Amino acid sequence: MTRIQADFRIPGWILALGLCLLLGSGGELRAQSDAVVVTSATDSEIVVATLLPAEGGGFTLDGEPFAGGEVTLESGATYLLALSEEGAWTATFQPVTMPVELGASELTVDIASAEDGTWWIGETAVASGDFHSAGSNAAGRANRYELTLRDGEWSARYVAEMIAVEGTDLTATPNEDGSGYTIGTATVGVDGIGDITVDGAMYHLRRTEGGGLIGARFETPMALRPDYKDIVGRGGRPRLSADDRDTPADEEGVALEVVGVKFPIGELLGSGTATVEGANIVAKARGEIVKLRGQVAQLVALRKDGAIDQNTLADQLLDTDGGGTDGDGNDVPSGKWVDAEAQIKSIFGDAHGDLEEVLNENRVVAAFDRLVAALSSVEAFTAATDADGPDYITGFQGRSATQAAAAFGRSASTAAAVLSVLGDVRYGAATFNETAKATDALGTAETGQAFAYATIPAVQRASDVQVA
Repeated sequence: MTRIQADFRIPGWILALGLCLLLGSGGELRAQSDAVVVTSATDSEIVVATLLPAEGGGFTLDGEPFAGGEVTLESGATYLLALSEEGAWTATFQPVTMPVELGASELTVDIASAEDGTWWIGETAVASGDFHSAGSNAAGRANRYELTLRDGEWSARYVAEMIAVEGTDLTATPNEDGSGYTIGTATVGVDGIGDITVDGAMYHLRRTEGGGLIGARFETPMALRPDYKDIVGRGGRPRLSADDRDTPADEEGVALEVVGVKFPIGELLGSGTATVEGANIVAKARGEIVKLRGQVAQLVALRKDGAIDQNTLADQLLDTDGGGTDGDGNDVPSGKWVDAEAQIKSIFGDAHGDLEEVLNENRVVAAFDRLVAALSSVEAFTAATDADGPDYITGFQGRSATQAAAAFGRSASTAAAVLSVLGDVRYGAATFNETAKATDALGTAETGQAFAYATIPAVQRASDVQVA
């Protein structure tokens, strides 16, 4: 174990002075040579105890007879004092070893104290807040435990690892005991294979070679995520996100909702302007195609396992009857290639973006990988859209590097607001414009609204925001 000097040391001149003042029985001064100064066996600068000869023989410590035993210093370090047959005293440091249970597992780890007050696991120094890895979870990786020292006692808390379920919006946690994975309130075994239901949708899952999970959603299509346009209708009445008429000082903590967008009041008060960009068109399309790629990989796995035949695989890839609702009002999913083509057309428009619809179970995943790669960086996007670009997307080619870079970085919309202050009154205007595809510049602002409100406490601010 590594030795580091402790804090408890007595300079020689102080020790000599103190020993000369020690009183023996009958009020006589004892000579310095009568005292035995016992230091640590591993660090002679650490004074453990000062022993005095007793009149009847033996030694005393702090006025009490002492024949050997444990002595604890103010630093908390404990030493075992012993008298050898040759009459020499030794002080051996006694480390404290604590067996610490690791979370809910049956594993333990020994944490031992050092002479300098530090703590060690084997040859590794640890402190409160450090992490220790032990055991193995379903993903084939070691569990992580956060170590905490409180009131002299160590504890270890399991820190769950979150992994994304490829092809879905789900996240899974490998169970601490290695028994499987937990997804929401559902669980699957260590092989990751199973059908679970989350938020009313059924997912078929399996484990990947790297210990992660891959899944596909069936029967019920994935719900659309609400974007900021749903907060307030374009022609709706502007309002504040909170009515703080009773606490005007909280004004910077609210947002102005106008033209369907939330603008932070704090930013508007600071600079007088604020801009909110919509989602990047290419990035959004790529994200959706990545999900489709995961679902296609799951379908191919089912085909190779014999769970579905080639006709079923083709139907899942090419079905054009989906995208609407059935007689009960339930959404009907369309084919994966149909959905991928819709994402490409969101970039290039309806007149372009027809895809080479590969159906071969050995090639279809690679075909989706090509699409994902082409949308992954401005360099890849530029290469895929120049005159010599690939021919697996009809109408994808023929754009200059400048045009490609502009399209790759284009947002679906931009909203801007300006605000002015006149005493307790705030007033201004906001605009919103959007584009149908990434290859087009943003059009003229389609929506513009003016607004005004007061910070006077008696005014109901949220309900008194006015539309010009």
